Order: sequence, then structure tokens, then C-alpha cells
Amino acid sequence: MNINTRKLRIKAKHLAEEARIIRREARNVHGLERYDLNHHRTTTVRNEARATQLAYQFLWGRRKYAEIEGPRTDVNKRIVYIDHRIRIMLKKYGEPGDVERLDDWLAGKEVALAT
Repeated sequence: MNINTRKLRIKAKHLAEEARIIRREARNVHGLERYDLNHHRTTTVRNEARATQLAYQFLWGRRKYAEIEGPRTDVNKRIVYIDHRIRIMLKKYGEPGDVERLDDWLAGKEVALAT
């Protein structure tokens, strides 16, 4: 595991902790504040965590996309938000050529796995 893959793993752990903290803090407030906290946790943080996990699994290179997520019904959501975030992370943490291989990996095609 190279240093960039390790950084993504750490980011995923931080996002999981952020969701736990937001859930804990939301218990102490009511009304619009609680809604805002829960909305942030269930949209922004959750989507970023999903994109981070997918980027990590792609760079780790041991599993196919279908093994990670299985059949999904929210393909449009993934295409609009998640795929964009994965590409940004691959540009930052990946190696040259990773962004080009991503579409094949998401489509379930055989991709030369990272070593």
C-alpha cells in the first residue's frame, strides 16, 4: 500500500468519525439546526465518504466495482456527484492513467489492476 492509498484510508476514517460526531451533536439541538446537521450528514458527508471509499478501492486494485457496491438504483446520483469526486481524488492521490481506467472499472470491464 503506497502513501497515497494510505491517505485515502485515513480520509475515509475521518469522514466516518465526522458522521458520528454530527449524529451526536444533532441529539442536542432541535428544529432547523437539527435538520441542517442531519441533512449535512446524510448528503455531503455520506456522498464524500462513498466517493472516498470507491477511490480507495480503485487504487487498492483488488476488487471490482460490482463486488463493492452491488446492484445500485441511484446510478444517476453516482454519475452526477460521486464519479466527479472520484476523478478529483484520483488526480490527487492516483498515478497517471488512473482517471482514464476509471470508466472501464465502473462499467465492470476488465481493468489492469494496480500492483
